[in-house]
This record gives sequence, C-alpha cells and structure tokens, in this order.
Amino acid sequence: MRQELYSSVDNKLLSLAEISSDSPFLMYNQALPPKIKELYNNPNIKHSGSILRILDTSGNIGSNLNDLNVKNLPVKRETIEKALKGIMVFENYYIKNYKYPVRVLTYPVISDGYVLGIIQVGTSLEFVIESLKKLLVILGVSFPVL
Repeated sequence: MRQELYSSVDNKLLSLAEISSDSPFLMYNQALPPKIKELYNNPNIKHSGSILRILDTSGNIGSNLNDLNVKNLPVKRETIEKALKGIMVFENYYIKNYKYPVRVLTYPVISDGYVLGIIQVGTSLEFVIESLKKLLVILGVSFPVL
C-alpha cells in the first residue's frame, strides 16, 4: 500500500515535470511561460500544494512557484550533479516547521544530448502519511492485539 501511494505521487510529479519541460521558453529564459503561471495562479484549480522551480545547470534558481509555503527547500549539490548526467532524482525533504515531508523530483531537461536546465517539482506527502495512519487504525481495530 505504501509503495503504491508513493508511486502515485511520483507519477504525478513526473507528469508535471514533463509538461513543464516541453516549453523551450522555459529553459532559454529561466522564467515560467505565462500559461504555466496562469495555471498556478488560477484560484479555480486546486494544486494540493505544489512546488515548481526552474534551475540553471549550476543549480541557481531562476523561477520558483511554491504554494506549499515551504521555506528553505535546499538545492543539493549531489542531486544537481546527477541531473547534469541526465538522471532523474526523487527525494523526500523534511523541512523544519513543516508537518509533512515534501516529495521532490529533480528532472533534467535534455535537448540534443545536452542538459539545458533542471526542473524541480514537488508536493506534500500529507495524503500519503494520513492514508497510512488511517490504514493503521483500521487494521488495529480489525485485528486487536491478543
């Protein structure tokens, strides 16, 4: 069950990264295209807490959308080095004063064999954690300790 929940989150993050990386505007300008900004700023669309960051190949943040209100999300050197080799990296970040871990995908944007930039997308693991807690309660009630 745990693995399935994490897999669902990872698939969501991968989809967001792929959609975001499709825009050449994104990598060459280190800025978010107007349509992506519109999507994130639309009050009628629930994001369930998301992070979208555009980084250059040095790991410097060019653009940052963050409706999780998470501060101080680090950019790890090891993660950037893997992305520069074309490797996607999924990580959990435990942020001080934030109740739930944040799942982040670091996604290299590659064109003609070169990494043009890096996209990081992330989301809170609140749904995963709370679902597992509920399952534990259900199992505890269904199968009391002898």
